[in-house]
Amino acid sequence: MAVDFDTEIQYLKGIGEKRAALLRKLEIRTVGDLVHHYPRDYIDLSAPLPAAETAIGDTAAIRATVMAKSGEQHIRKGLSVFKVRTADADGTELRLTFSIPNTPSTGSPSARSMSFTVRSAAPCC
Repeated sequence: MAVDFDTEIQYLKGIGEKRAALLRKLEIRTVGDLVHHYPRDYIDLSAPLPAAETAIGDTAAIRATVMAKSGEQHIRKGLSVFKVRTADADGTELRLTFSIPNTPSTGSPSARSMSFTVRSAAPCC
């Protein structure tokens, strides 16, 4: 089957009726709609900021070392919450609470690289 911009989304391999219904909620009905759907947010990871230059509620990339972490808390199936204490290169410490969706391919988060949504941050100690 030839695919063009007018092809309905459910005819793509791996997109069934349930996924097509979810995509329709985002107003994605065709391949063209999918190609022109841009993320609502973007975080520039190429230039991380020192923690001291950010404020609570800011969206920013911060390079930090995990100093201590709590155990994993399962919120619901497929979603875990972690609390960690971090320090950046300037020594600024933060407590972070974040959630990570677990997938069968990734399992728990890697110690070297994580992508997460920060739920709250507070100055530490």
